[in-house]
Amino acid sequence: MASDKMPPVTRGLNFYALDQNVKYFLERTNPQMLKRQQGRLNDLGAWVGNELDVQAEYSDRHAPPKLVHDIIPAGKPGERTGRVVFNPAYEDAQIEIYRRGVIGLAFQDKNPEPHSLSFVMGYLLSQTDISTHCPVTMTGAVAYVVNKYGSDDVKKRFLHESTRMDGLAKTGGTWATEKHSGSDVANTTTTARKHFDGSYRLNGQKWFASNASSGLAVATARAEGTTGAKGLGLYLVPSHVDKDWTKPNSYHVTKLKEKLGTRALATAELLLGDAYAVELVPPPHGLRVMMEALGYSRVHNAMSAAGVAHRALLEVRCWMDNRETFGKALSDRPMNQKHMIGMSVDWMAACALAFEAAHSFDMSQDNDAAAYSWMRMVTAIAKYRTADLAVKSANIAVQMVGGNGYTADWPTERLMRDALVLQVWEGPRQIQALELTRVILGPEKGAESFIKNLNAITKALPSEMKTERALLKRKSAEIAGMMGDLVKNPQTAEFVADEILDAAADILTYALMAREAAWELKHHNDNTKSLALQKLAETTFGQIKPAGYNVDTLADDFNRLVRGVVSPAPTPAKKTGPNGPAPV
Repeated sequence: MASDKMPPVTRGLNFYALDQNVKYFLERTNPQMLKRQQGRLNDLGAWVGNELDVQAEYSDRHAPPKLVHDIIPAGKPGERTGRVVFNPAYEDAQIEIYRRGVIGLAFQDKNPEPHSLSFVMGYLLSQTDISTHCPVTMTGAVAYVVNKYGSDDVKKRFLHESTRMDGLAKTGGTWATEKHSGSDVANTTTTARKHFDGSYRLNGQKWFASNASSGLAVATARAEGTTGAKGLGLYLVPSHVDKDWTKPNSYHVTKLKEKLGTRALATAELLLGDAYAVELVPPPHGLRVMMEALGYSRVHNAMSAAGVAHRALLEVRCWMDNRETFGKALSDRPMNQKHMIGMSVDWMAACALAFEAAHSFDMSQDNDAAAYSWMRMVTAIAKYRTADLAVKSANIAVQMVGGNGYTADWPTERLMRDALVLQVWEGPRQIQALELTRVILGPEKGAESFIKNLNAITKALPSEMKTERALLKRKSAEIAGMMGDLVKNPQTAEFVADEILDAAADILTYALMAREAAWELKHHNDNTKSLALQKLAETTFGQIKPAGYNVDTLADDFNRLVRGVVSPAPTPAKKTGPNGPAPV
């Protein structure tokens, strides 16, 4: 991210080329994939910063989706009466995203790429438009569960439709939420009735369906006459019922949600009236597999949040570098430099969590119980903490740009509105806290897995990181104690889940950034992350007093952490006492 001075606006920037952090992640975890896909990612970064950004502003401000009602032709009672219409720019952007392989590359018949590539591409997309990234998260989730659980016939018929890279891909949806149940999916009332041909007919209402115009959706529904989670299956619902995709399925949009943000994205209430569906998994497995789909989306949510944090920082840099007050650039003023350093550390922290969630997802695909447990815990923690950091970063960006930042003339206004959804989508804070405690208390013995991984990271740190190792050991012991107490007293789960989630997020972030700092120092002689780790410790664990910025080093810290300029650490000045120079 090295740059002496930023241009006046972010539009036209290449968000991948500017991002050394994501390049280090890919080089560290999958260098061969990085070599194969470097050009693709660079092209995507340029497209996101220009064409997609133009579309995002236009769709949000001037051309959000609209609900239109069609008259039902006589003799065709199965056709939908309500459908969503998008502006051509949004539709073209969706086509381009899938043509670039954001989903398809991970599902190629030969040499599929790891899912982390899709997650990274989502990270880049979200820096401009969460409204186009959201359908990606659900399309990937649908493809993932269809590929993993669909029969050979189902995969042959439908998997290619969501993974094709010819510009004709069908986007995905995940339909679980109902008006009366919210996150309590076990209370689903939508029913699934088996048809004579082996398919199913779904009847019910889905209350919060994002990407309401999806071509393929997975929906929870219960077998008639059953109750609770054990009665739920998971069903694939195509938008059309014929091979040529010309005859619409029998469900329709009854209302578009009016939302604070993501206005270019159609979120709707849906009414299913004998809608055609095929079974992915029968009861009682529906809820479990839907949660796997949502787990995939949660990784994307964390990557999106990290992307928002990066865009917020870039917006502030562009503004501060090109705005002068009383003859001095805002970026040269110490107060502003401190805020921008804090934003940079928050962005790196969000990346550390999101990137580990992405990498752990790939590592959990071999059915290793310990890897799966680690992935579930990391994902819950990352989904929660990164969303908070995204909202914090967007909020600071609005404040630092000032009055302009509050208006629709500047991207920060939309960034702030859109960021708020990241705290809600795929489960807010309390849902992630309960997910974490479920893994701790479940058969996976999540506490053991979590501490084992923290200890491995600590042990692998080089000898020159003695201070970091000592802090990690102390904080690991603290979280081990908290999780151990929960295992002994499982009835306290809802009382302590919040505290455990926060403590786990603090120590995990620090551990992951310490591992990154060690790798970057060893492989690139880059100590930027080491400095960021020091700042993180100061703010998270109170290692020094809040007024800990050194007047003599602030400018250097700013250049290293915000501008990405590598410079040697300043040599401490020798203090002269009555007996000569004091040792340093």
